[in-house]
Amino acid sequence: MIQTPTTLNVADNTGVKKLKCIKVLGGSRRRYATLGDIIVCSVTDIIPTCSIEKGKVVKAVIVRVKKEVTKKELPILLVVTTMFSLSIISHYVGRTPDSFILSRSDGVLFIFFFLLFIFYIVSVVKSKQGFFEYSKPQFNIMTSILLIVGCTFGIILASDLVVDNAKVLAEALNVSTKFITMTVVVIGTSLPEMTMTVVASKKGEFDIALGNIIGTNIFNIGIVLGLPLLIYGGFSSVSFTLIDILAVQLAASILYFFSKNDKVLSRKEGIIMILLFCLYYGYMLIF
Repeated sequence: MIQTPTTLNVADNTGVKKLKCIKVLGGSRRRYATLGDIIVCSVTDIIPTCSIEKGKVVKAVIVRVKKEVTKKELPILLVVTTMFSLSIISHYVGRTPDSFILSRSDGVLFIFFFLLFIFYIVSVVKSKQGFFEYSKPQFNIMTSILLIVGCTFGIILASDLVVDNAKVLAEALNVSTKFITMTVVVIGTSLPEMTMTVVASKKGEFDIALGNIIGTNIFNIGIVLGLPLLIYGGFSSVSFTLIDILAVQLAASILYFFSKNDKVLSRKEGIIMILLFCLYYGYMLIF
């Protein structure tokens, strides 16, 4: 996102190297600029032979936006997903019917990688102090604690209801619990992420859209899966196969390579990902 006081690299032959955004044109309520927008800037760095002085106020056009998500966060997602896939595949080698496909040691590994990701995010935020705008909290500390505790109990209760009713629904429809989990439960829990991604894309905030997907998936592997493994010691399953794990790995790999190619996700690539999603769910329904 380009806003006050974002530092920008200059792509012309004036001798100016860097600018600092001091205003986004296009209305008093405009806060962010993207490709093609005109902004007002202050010159902060020049070459020795430049005729423009430091501190001079100029107007600039945004011609290229650097996508940090495709450069750093997407490779992290690919690494975490690959680690998850290899952990399960390693347990399938010489596996007996009653053995775990994931163990407590896997849970420790997942949580460790999640903590590394959090450390990376914190370091990024600290390096950009002054870039973010801070507002007065809506609630005081005590109210916030009570809301957190209350919402936590609500989530626990709702989770129990979802698990119990997923089993009942599977029995009533005479389908596997896996199918209900991968449809009703997954769609229900993914709706908030899908809504945020659509809204962010509509506003042109594609880093937020991708960051939402990346953060959610890393959190799911690191904490949603890692914490129960750490507590209960391991999971065993006869429903999920290597095909399911390969589908997860393929999805992360395709997202990475599509984004890495030209730092842009096109409509054509989106259609390909939707078709692969339908293909996998069709396979799951048939087999």
